[in-house]
Amino acid sequence: MGFQEKFEKNKAVDASFTKNMQFFQHLAPDVYDEFINYEPQNLTLAFDESEHINIINRKTGRFVYPELPEQYAEKQVDKFLRDTKASVIRFYNPHVVDTHYLHHEMMDSLVELRGDAPMPEFMAQDEQLIQQLFIVGIGSGLHIKTLLEQKDLNNVVIIENNKDSFYLSMYFVDWESIFRAVKGQLKIIIGDTEKEILDNLHQYTYEVGNYVFTKMFVYRHYVNSTLDTLLENFFKKLLAPSAAAGFYDDEKVGLAHTVENCQRNIPPSTVGLLQRKIHCQLPAVVIGNGPSLDGSEKFLRANKDKMILISCGSSLSALEGMGIKPDIHVEQERPYDTYRWLIKSTTESFRKGIYFYGLNTVHPDCFSLFDADKTGQCLKPNDLGAIYLSRSIKKGHTLSFADGSNPTVTNFGLSLCVLLGIRNVFLAGVDLGMKEIDKHHSKKSYYAKAKDESPNIFKFIEATDDKFKIKGRDGKELYTNAAFNSSKLNIERLIDKYGLNVKNISDGAEIRGAAFQDNDYLVKAVVGKDKIKTLQALHEMVFSSEGVLPESKGKVKNKVIIEAEGLFSQLREILKLTVENEEQLVNRLSEIRNSFWQAKLDGYTAMLFKGSIETMLSAVYSVVLYSGVENYQDNFAKSCQIVNRFLDQVEEDMKHNLYNLDTYCNL
Repeated sequence: MGFQEKFEKNKAVDASFTKNMQFFQHLAPDVYDEFINYEPQNLTLAFDESEHINIINRKTGRFVYPELPEQYAEKQVDKFLRDTKASVIRFYNPHVVDTHYLHHEMMDSLVELRGDAPMPEFMAQDEQLIQQLFIVGIGSGLHIKTLLEQKDLNNVVIIENNKDSFYLSMYFVDWESIFRAVKGQLKIIIGDTEKEILDNLHQYTYEVGNYVFTKMFVYRHYVNSTLDTLLENFFKKLLAPSAAAGFYDDEKVGLAHTVENCQRNIPPSTVGLLQRKIHCQLPAVVIGNGPSLDGSEKFLRANKDKMILISCGSSLSALEGMGIKPDIHVEQERPYDTYRWLIKSTTESFRKGIYFYGLNTVHPDCFSLFDADKTGQCLKPNDLGAIYLSRSIKKGHTLSFADGSNPTVTNFGLSLCVLLGIRNVFLAGVDLGMKEIDKHHSKKSYYAKAKDESPNIFKFIEATDDKFKIKGRDGKELYTNAAFNSSKLNIERLIDKYGLNVKNISDGAEIRGAAFQDNDYLVKAVVGKDKIKTLQALHEMVFSSEGVLPESKGKVKNKVIIEAEGLFSQLREILKLTVENEEQLVNRLSEIRNSFWQAKLDGYTAMLFKGSIETMLSAVYSVVLYSGVENYQDNFAKSCQIVNRFLDQVEEDMKHNLYNLDTYCNL
């Protein structure tokens, strides 16, 4: 290639870059500011052996593409369309228990409508419109351009952790034309850290709704183990039980329990010590009820006088079996079941003297089982009851949330350490994984007896549909599920966010930031620290009812009922419409979601229905889509009947049962 030809090619790519920067200056000024004076670190443009513009890796001296980038893109897109099938989410009813929750009744009815027909496969090449696509890696960006020339794309997420790559893509493709070609939302996530990318992915779910993930495709432009693992964890979290997202009955019960806890004068968490750089010198051990807890008895017995023992959920019964009394016990679950469990699994004499902290959603009767002057309620983030508490606090007073307190009770145990200013933490029995699927709790806990009395109690853990493997101690593989994996990720986030010093004596999942430690480890005593006085001082600093003036129950109820009636009226109009294909189906679901979010509901009403609306949309998409094209119209109509029945039931329930305490019990 002669000088003039090279000059013209350089001129063309420079013009492309300039055009792209002008586009981003208008669309995303932060992107413009980031890249206008950017200098690539590892990748750069160069003429290859054939004297065509390519991308070269400065460290290796190798070209990224073994042929013309345009040719490489065409071949890769053809292979993607030919070989890739959609990842799908199928809802199923494990038929474990009957909660009598209206949301569960709706979901069960939708699942039954779906039936037991085998799940169809959806190949990329057969899709006229790809509804949700994840693209891992930008490179030249030519594969994105090529794919858009062959397929219609609705929602697209492009993930890249190398800024060089995005910078160089602006020399190859016209990003404005790509944005215009995508029918729905195009989100480009360029992150330096996993947290940055995950935060952007979660933000995307809020923007488009979880239902779009019911059927999705993943395009991997190049091998990137970091992004693959990150995306895999994100998808697993999406598969966590729908209850984790909250739903009507769940939020209603949480509100009722919070209101009652306030009336019983259970003090809320008002100060988060670690967030204010106030450190408790004593270390703590967060105790879960995993099978490895039995092996940690020696550690707990040897160190119990030198550290604060925090039992989580059912581990309290195991500790009583060991004859080891914790200093603090925590619970997070709403159902009346928790109260019954505590009575059946532990004795009154053992519970005496233990500090008890529950999330504001915990059944009020649970607090009555412990000393009245040693109890407190911690605010659960993103919760209807917490909204009530926040609006019930006088000006000049504050409340603190239990950050990262879900999905398992051990998450709350670690979150409590943050509230109490405890930075040095040990994890015992926090397995979050199982060597054998049927061995998931300490043998010394009440679970062994409970399983004999209630055979269905573990079906949600032992169900094979939700199982995958993760790395444990010494690289050994363990079984886990979406809820346990989500718990692990939240523990890792708390460790990183608050700079916690965590040692893991459990024999379970590998937790980043929590190095495994042997059970014969001896904790160094903190000289001059009286544990009894420390616990009392921490309790008095963090928990207080001063400044709490509960909002009127009647006022809250009237506001919610009026807003719900207006919202339901809009939804019923959309539910009268029909669908004949997937595109229409997605449009209907989008209309329902938009009606909800654009209604500008008060926080009470929005939180009460958000989870049910989001989960219902996913279930309807799954039911209609996977039942076959010939049944679209019929199954959408039947789904709408089920949803309408749910709306009717909720309207009546709000009028008569909004503040009823939970009655569900599996024991």
